[in-house]
Amino acid sequence: MTGIRAIWPFVGPYRRALSIGGVLAIAEVIVSLAQPWPLKWVIDGVVGPDPASDPRSVLALACVAFGIIIGLSALFDYWSSRLLASSGLHMASSIREAVFAHLNHLSLRFHGENRVGDLSSRVTSDVDRTQDMIVQTLAVMIPNALRLVGMVTVMMLLDPGFALLSLTLTPILTLIVFRATSRLREAEKRARKADGQVAAATSENLGAIQLVQAYSLEPYQQQRFDGLTRVSLLAGLDAIRYQARFTPAVDITSALSTMAVMWFGANRVMSGRLTAGELLVFVSYVGSVYKPLKALSKLGRVAAKGGAAAERVRAILDAQPQIRDAPNARSAPALRGRIAFRDVSFTYGREPVLSGISLVVEPGETVALVGPTGAGKSTIASMVPRLVDPTSGVVEVDGHDVRTLVTRSLRGQVSMVLQDTML
Repeated sequence: MTGIRAIWPFVGPYRRALSIGGVLAIAEVIVSLAQPWPLKWVIDGVVGPDPASDPRSVLALACVAFGIIIGLSALFDYWSSRLLASSGLHMASSIREAVFAHLNHLSLRFHGENRVGDLSSRVTSDVDRTQDMIVQTLAVMIPNALRLVGMVTVMMLLDPGFALLSLTLTPILTLIVFRATSRLREAEKRARKADGQVAAATSENLGAIQLVQAYSLEPYQQQRFDGLTRVSLLAGLDAIRYQARFTPAVDITSALSTMAVMWFGANRVMSGRLTAGELLVFVSYVGSVYKPLKALSKLGRVAAKGGAAAERVRAILDAQPQIRDAPNARSAPALRGRIAFRDVSFTYGREPVLSGISLVVEPGETVALVGPTGAGKSTIASMVPRLVDPTSGVVEVDGHDVRTLVTRSLRGQVSMVLQDTML
């Protein structure tokens, strides 16, 4: 549910396709619920001890009905799966584009506090896992949940007591799945965090490969990388262990329930309180009830992975840029280039970088700032196009406080030639 809440704002453009797909999924469930009934007609009306007056007609009708049911079920299943899954893919693509766009607008301080590899992991693998969660939720979870509700409803309408007997073990199964899912989700959170750290370490190592080789840091980097991958491995193994509990629990519960239905159902048939066809319908429904539960249980790890990944993606989208236009900001006029710093100070966290800087640069004048690494030279230059804002003081261009101008219009008139090789 946490993952679904994280991606809910992206549902809007695809509501129509999701609605149609949902309706078709409901229709497929309704049609599939009728699947055992033609067999009931054959057993009770054709081969049973008390056949109908015209058994061949009943047999023909049952065969035609069974074919129609299968055909409609396949048609509804195809279109519902296609619409729901394609909507999920479109939503995931929109999420990826939104995350990338938002990262481009977040302030330099945010990027300085987060590692590039981890952010890249969120845009790529985390969105991929979120996409898997969306598609599986729409194409697998919703239809199976509807099928489960429909079958239980029909069973209760046929024979409430018998239905309750066949579902006696379901609460125990639900408890097992719930406890395993909660632990699975925590394991996946640890795994996703570790995967982000692995991606960050890889990006940093490859980006500084010349330094790594020049200073013979390969053993140190390898040891560091191995430690991070081991954390990811252990979290993944925990997740696999919790996931492995689902299928056996469902299979055992299904077998015990089927045994109970066969035992008590056969006794009811022998006592005349239930027909053989009705018993067949019940046995079919009991087996079918646990098939959706099995499918839903297999979604545990996908949902846990997707939920953890969606939270990491949501954390980026919730981050607010520190550099934002003021409500009354105005577009910058044609600038001549008179730059003034008036008692400017800047603090990065608790560490002061600049203190009480005041200077004026006239148009056409060349000024060189000289100092050691970390003295604040790049910070001063970054204040002119408002890549960062001073902690105190004012930066002016042609007498305009840069914080009163629309940032895009200001940066469009300021050129920076940086030392980055990407330029």
